[in-house]
Amino acid sequence: MKETDNGLLIISILFAPDQRVGGKRFTFLSKIFENTYKNLHILTMDEKQILDKDNTLWGGGTIHRVKMYPSFPTKNSPNFISRIFYSLWRDYLCVLDPYSGWIIPAFIKAYKIYKKYNISKVIITGPPFSPMMIGVLLSIFSKAKIIFDYRDPWSTHDWVNQNYFKKKSNSFFEKIAIKRADGYVFCSGLMREKFFSNFHENLDKPYSIITNGFYPKNGVRPIKLGSTDNIMIYTGNFYGERQLSLILKPFATLVKDGTIDRKNFQLHIFGNLNDIDRRLIQQYSLDEIIVEHSKVSYSKVIQYLKGSDFLFLPSGSDVEYAIPFKLFDYLSVRKPIFAVASKNSSVAQLINELDCGVFSEIDNDLSIIVGLKCLISNKNKYTYKNIENYNWEKIAFRYIEFLHLI
Repeated sequence: MKETDNGLLIISILFAPDQRVGGKRFTFLSKIFENTYKNLHILTMDEKQILDKDNTLWGGGTIHRVKMYPSFPTKNSPNFISRIFYSLWRDYLCVLDPYSGWIIPAFIKAYKIYKKYNISKVIITGPPFSPMMIGVLLSIFSKAKIIFDYRDPWSTHDWVNQNYFKKKSNSFFEKIAIKRADGYVFCSGLMREKFFSNFHENLDKPYSIITNGFYPKNGVRPIKLGSTDNIMIYTGNFYGERQLSLILKPFATLVKDGTIDRKNFQLHIFGNLNDIDRRLIQQYSLDEIIVEHSKVSYSKVIQYLKGSDFLFLPSGSDVEYAIPFKLFDYLSVRKPIFAVASKNSSVAQLINELDCGVFSEIDNDLSIIVGLKCLISNKNKYTYKNIENYNWEKIAFRYIEFLHLI
């Protein structure tokens, strides 16, 4: 792609070394964008306010950091008054979301960057969605083109900790933001369809569907966990309908019929097992089948993925539109994926499109049992057709082509 001196500003609260999944999209894209946009700038939160860092992550461009007032998330404070304030702020006082304290200081910084570096286009990604209001303000006070990058739906999704007032205010401000935008990017086709069904009267601007992607991990040294014949790994947190309990009863059935035991199968989890998960593991006598690990760096996780036999990917029916970022991490090591999700989900579509593993229906124990048996018997017999279309280089190329249309 031809180089350009036009300034591009990316506004993303989450960015390296923040290891939360929301920061990885533009952490990786920015490293490729800077080959085309020599005048590339990233506006993100102050590094001192990042609670969960992974210093093996890094991005491209000139990085500008701004503090948030009040900071969110925050470490648990022993001070009772502080705990009460942050609880009130999170649940009641913030207008859009708990990151709303970043809007004004980040807008001031963004406007300075716009003036100093001749910024012609601004990409703003969410969630969190409060930074979208920076785009609204920039559309009023600057001539820059504003592109909203949706990693999740905004006001049309039932977010946790949203009371009636915040739901209404988010809906109101999203409608304003949509009217002020010059273009939209969505991470999946289902997300775009949901967006169009809710805001069709406002959508007279260019849009594109641009998923996340991956870098092939051909040179990564694999690390194998244990000596069993079949090692499955899951990385990440469990929340919403994305729960470990989805597979525990089917696993117990497979242990009972002799399909799996501690000598030929283990599921290793790098995530947040809760007390209910641990109790069910004990109840179903799966404590030698399921192994819990503490968090490790992103680069170390990739080594474990590379040394695995299968990779577990749950995704709830409450997020049918979503393609979890870990799916692309899984593709990067070309290991068979065991996906458990809604049959109409973006995950189901992609697993079938790429022939990269087995899909089983959520809340269907028989489907999960049959799927795991099929996975074990067909190990290494998947084609991974067309996965090169999801290489970050090609994803970035499509993104830059879209930016040239704005």
